[in-house]
Amino acid sequence: MLRSRFQCNITSLMHTNKLFHPLSTLKERNFRLVWLSTILAGSGQQMEVIVLAWFVLQLTNSPFLVGLITAAHKAATILGALSGALADRLPRRLVLMGVQGITAALCAIMVGLIITDTLQTWHIFAIAFLSGLARIFDQPARQALVADTVNTESIFSGVALNIAAMNLTMIAGPLLGGTLFALFGPGGSYSFMTGLYIIGAFLFFFIRTIPTTAPETESIWKIMSQGLAYVKHQQIIIAALLMAAIANLTGFPFLFTLLPVYARDILGTESTGLGILMAATGVGALFGSLALASIRSSRYAGLLLIFTMIGWHCITIVISQTQEFYMAFSYLILAGILQSMSMVLIATLLLEIAAPEYRGRVMGLRALAVYTLPIGSAISGAMISNFGLETTAMINGVTGVILIVALSIAMPNLRRSQDRSHQKLNA
Repeated sequence: MLRSRFQCNITSLMHTNKLFHPLSTLKERNFRLVWLSTILAGSGQQMEVIVLAWFVLQLTNSPFLVGLITAAHKAATILGALSGALADRLPRRLVLMGVQGITAALCAIMVGLIITDTLQTWHIFAIAFLSGLARIFDQPARQALVADTVNTESIFSGVALNIAAMNLTMIAGPLLGGTLFALFGPGGSYSFMTGLYIIGAFLFFFIRTIPTTAPETESIWKIMSQGLAYVKHQQIIIAALLMAAIANLTGFPFLFTLLPVYARDILGTESTGLGILMAATGVGALFGSLALASIRSSRYAGLLLIFTMIGWHCITIVISQTQEFYMAFSYLILAGILQSMSMVLIATLLLEIAAPEYRGRVMGLRALAVYTLPIGSAISGAMISNFGLETTAMINGVTGVILIVALSIAMPNLRRSQDRSHQKLNA
């Protein structure tokens, strides 16, 4: 009798609320293929981050140009709204297949320029820009496809697992990138990336989902305007998008612009050491996303997002003041946990609240929020050159905390502990 009641209670808990096996969503075939493609594409992207940053730093010895290469790579994010509209208009798997194919071609061009010894600095910036232009169409389609390949109650888990896959690549990608760069130079690194993107594109041939696209009779501009009109009345979505903009303005520049300079000038390490430091962020990010993947309810997502964002900005300040490699490694794991949890929570709020036919457009606006990253990276690079790395990290961290607190006050629905489905019905 007691055993039967215990089993009943456990079953009830598993079905009604909080915890379930974090990897159970991978039983869905279509989601599993998206997840594998995320690992392949993400590994290439993370390799490119470290290879580009170290290559430019090695060629120019300019922290400002390191920040500028990130700005070039992310400049096309201003087209985020358009990319989201296309993700709602075209089959999402075909969009992703095209993105991976174009990115593979650009990597192959880079290999050709390196092998023929004709590569110039402007080539690097041009290819970085075009690669970023192609990738702006990736995330809206990918994250909307994640929601398409799982049932509604598993969206939180699906989003967390997809971001966990990205975070796994934050471990493997930098280690591979740093090691291949040290052993074979940029040519060998880009050759490996080309192969990853080709295999990732091939996986989308096997994905089958129920179409959730907008009618083909509607123009792209009408689809975009409908999306903007829809979001205008959703305060939680607006707040989550602004949180993403803050993260890219003051949080991510530490990883993409400050960390390469910090690794070389403060810790005195080479490309392999930078890869290890970036992998530490990936280890933490993987833990953070898997922890959230084991939680079915997103009841306190908004409030938790505020705390993780503040904690992430604070730990970047601490890291900048650290001169021991192993202490920096430990702090970067914590930064990765907070960073990953923030990104999972933002994506969950957006995908759970948005209607299925608007998910691509909403995630397109999420991609548009990344446009603050090239701004933050360029400013950070300039500040490092003029004020030093420690002061730059302090300014970014404090500014980020102020903006987060101000947003949480201006948009109180974000911090209210309501169930997401209740908020969706009453938005």
